[in-house]
Amino acid sequence: MSNFIRTGKYIFIFLTATLLFLQSCDEKVNNNTSGKNSDLIREANGKTYVNAKYNPELNSKFSYKIIAETSSSDKSPATNNQEMKSRQTMTYYYTQEVESIDNEGIITMKMSFDSIQVLSAAEMNDSTITELYNSNVKDSIYNLPDFIQYNALINQRFYLRIDKTGDILDVYGLEKVYENIYKALGDTLSEQDKSLVKESFGKESIKGIIQNQFQIFPQTEITIDSAWTRSYETNLLVFPVRNNLSYTLLEINEEGDQSILKIKADLGIDFLNKEINEEGAKYTLTKSDASGTGEVLFDLKSGWIVKKNTQTTIEMEAKLSARGQSVTSVQKLTTNLTVERLQHEEPKTD
Repeated sequence: MSNFIRTGKYIFIFLTATLLFLQSCDEKVNNNTSGKNSDLIREANGKTYVNAKYNPELNSKFSYKIIAETSSSDKSPATNNQEMKSRQTMTYYYTQEVESIDNEGIITMKMSFDSIQVLSAAEMNDSTITELYNSNVKDSIYNLPDFIQYNALINQRFYLRIDKTGDILDVYGLEKVYENIYKALGDTLSEQDKSLVKESFGKESIKGIIQNQFQIFPQTEITIDSAWTRSYETNLLVFPVRNNLSYTLLEINEEGDQSILKIKADLGIDFLNKEINEEGAKYTLTKSDASGTGEVLFDLKSGWIVKKNTQTTIEMEAKLSARGQSVTSVQKLTTNLTVERLQHEEPKTD
């Protein structure tokens, strides 16, 4: 049970989107704008203004693929002061369908995962161990405890609520997924263990995956070369950090009847406290460097992401002191994330 809980809590390493805010000035408006997506794009005082929002048609269907590649290295007494390298590639295939859109623009979608694959590799002293999980292949790896949550998720319908700026408000309808997990664990879990399962692989974990599909937009219009920013706080290992996100609209490309927004993303990370005391141990961050970049292509007509790529790199050197002794750990983490729309099916009309 403990292995499952630990894996569920830490296996997701993603650069996720956050609420954004953009300040703009009032300008004289030309309301005679015409052409493709004219209700979302307008011209005023020589500038192009875009009302970027999620605007799908009712009953439209989408298929997506997310690939998250993580490479890390660790050199510490735990590895006998030898460098150990590890790699993990997680691939998700899933489908979504717009079920309803209310008067406030809140989108309700039904969704299911079609396939999940996890490729893991560890290397040290010229020796490499690899492991491949595929939710569609019931081999010896399929039944390992680390993958119970994925087996339980495949082909199970659940629901998302998303606002028009791209923020996932809620994930619900996971009861069948939990039942599958309980059954795989022997149907002997206490209520406390069931709560731990939901905590380790609940709606927040799924939201962490799918939020990567959605670029968060401000509620105001954006213009070419304008930037909007947002900062939010999280923890990196034991150290509190502030993530500083900056987005810039680079250009608008017309492709057939589509208007594709090209957006640049930058990430900076500030460590808020480099010395942490926890349970009799002292953690000191002695060196750090963290940054990230990305690019987003957004289909303004369908109101959905076409493709998104982000890359983050984090390098850390930390010292752990306890009971008069100290050890140093040097770690490097690189993450590449790709979100790609595979298919978009408009609703059929009579």
